[in-house]
Amino acid sequence: MTGFATCVIVVVCVLGGRVRADDEIVRAPVIERIEVSGMRRVDAEAIRGQLTSKVGRVFDPKVVRADIHAVWKLRLFSDVRVTTADTPAGGRILTFEVTERPTIRKVIVAGNDEVKLDKINDVLELKRDAVADHAAVRKNRETIAQFYQDQGFLLSAVEV
Repeated sequence: MTGFATCVIVVVCVLGGRVRADDEIVRAPVIERIEVSGMRRVDAEAIRGQLTSKVGRVFDPKVVRADIHAVWKLRLFSDVRVTTADTPAGGRILTFEVTERPTIRKVIVAGNDEVKLDKINDVLELKRDAVADHAAVRKNRETIAQFYQDQGFLLSAVEV
């Protein structure tokens, strides 16, 4: 007895972001514009330089999620959000909305009767116009406290 084998091969192709739905070709949205808002000091191009999403490419939520992470890793922002808007042409506008972290405007040392300000400034790592980082502020507080203890002031207190 002769046996017949049946082989079915299914091929799925996606060309140029096209998807067939109910005999109608639907184009995946293409990014028409990328906007950046909320910056005061940081240049928009510095943010755009971190993005994988580009004008003319197909909109992909996974890529946008990675873009948010890349902007967040700059450590310049306390919040990064993305909104999208459809265009009349069927494309998408991406808007990256950022909230910049505050910067250090002044470092004021007060109550340093026993140690000169210059010596305290020598151990400080906080600099004017740097992005405020709570961990760095804590570290500097500990550094100054250790400096006072090294100078023999064992009961000194440093407050931020």
